[in-house]
Amino acid sequence: MALNNHLGAIKLPEGIKSTMPEWLNDIPARPVPRGWGLGFQLTLADLPGMRSKGTADWAGSYNCYYWIDCTKGIGGVLMTQLLPFFDMPVIQTLIGFEKAVYRQVGSVVPAA
Repeated sequence: MALNNHLGAIKLPEGIKSTMPEWLNDIPARPVPRGWGLGFQLTLADLPGMRSKGTADWAGSYNCYYWIDCTKGIGGVLMTQLLPFFDMPVIQTLIGFEKAVYRQVGSVVPAA
């Protein structure tokens, strides 16, 4: 159940406006459909060269990020200790890291 979308037709906000810029940058809406499982944000569409539909992810305040792509058997973690959250150079590094992982290992679905 942690990897199933439990929002149904509920629409997520079009981004988050920071009220404490020393802790949090504004966060724009992601340009892909998203949902929520029991504990994870879910990507609800395939991202070419990156994660699959159903991939779970989350982030921490100090720009720590991870994703779990069960369809392709790939996961990744990027850890920093940097404020404010959603630092654009870290986000660009995260996207580049994820693309590099998928280019390098492709689909490595574990054997049954």
